[in-house]
Amino acid sequence: MIKQNPLYAQIQAELDHAISARAEGNEGKARVCARRAAGIAAGEYLNNNGFPDPGPSAYDRLKYLCEIDQIPNEVSQVASHFLIRVTPEHILPMDIDLISEARWLIEKLLDFNNLGDVMTLPYQFLADLAHEIPAIPENSIISRTFYSDEQIKAILFGFDTGQELSEHTASSPAILYFISGEADLTLGGDAQKAQPGTWVHMDAKLPHSVKAKTPVTMLLLLLQIK
Repeated sequence: MIKQNPLYAQIQAELDHAISARAEGNEGKARVCARRAAGIAAGEYLNNNGFPDPGPSAYDRLKYLCEIDQIPNEVSQVASHFLIRVTPEHILPMDIDLISEARWLIEKLLDFNNLGDVMTLPYQFLADLAHEIPAIPENSIISRTFYSDEQIKAILFGFDTGQELSEHTASSPAILYFISGEADLTLGGDAQKAQPGTWVHMDAKLPHSVKAKTPVTMLLLLLQIK
C-alpha cells in the first residue's frame, strides 16, 4: 500500500504480518492476517456506501459483502475466497494466494479520493504480476486494469480454456505479453501461436483475436500516444 493514512497503515500492518508469517512457514497465520486486511477494507467500504457494518469480524464483513446485489461479481468472487474453510490438514482446497487477493480486493473496495490527504510513491511495484488477477472462473474471461496514466493503460486478462476474444481492433497501439498458458492468435490476416513469453506489438486499428488453448494469463498494454 502506498497511502499515508491511519486506515491504510492498519491495513498495511496486517499485510506485513501476513508476509512475515508466510516467510516463516506459517501459512495459517498468513491467511488470517490477509483476511483481517481485507475485512478492514470491507468495513470501510460498507460504511462509506451506507450499508450496515455487521461488526469488527473480518469474516462477517466479507460474508455480508458477498450478499450485496450491487457488488460486481468479480469482487464477490474474490471476497468469497476468504470464507473458504481449510481441510482437516489446514490447507485451502483451492489454489489461491490470499495475500495477493487481499491486495486486489482492497484496491477495488476503497475510494482513495475520499480518505483525506495522502502521499504516493513515484513508482508502483508488483512482485508477481500473475498474482494480481483473481482465480479464473470456469468458462470465463476476467480482466483487471491495474495501472493507468496519460501514457499507458495496463490490463491483466485471465482466460479459461477455450475462451476467446473475437476479432476486434484497438484505437491505440498495443502490446500483448503472455505470462502463462497457450493461445491461438490472429494478427491482421496472420495466424500465430502464443506461449509463455510471447510478446506482440500491434499498430492501432489492427484486427486481432485471442483464443485460449489452456488457461491463459495475458498482459495488455494500451499505449496512449498523442
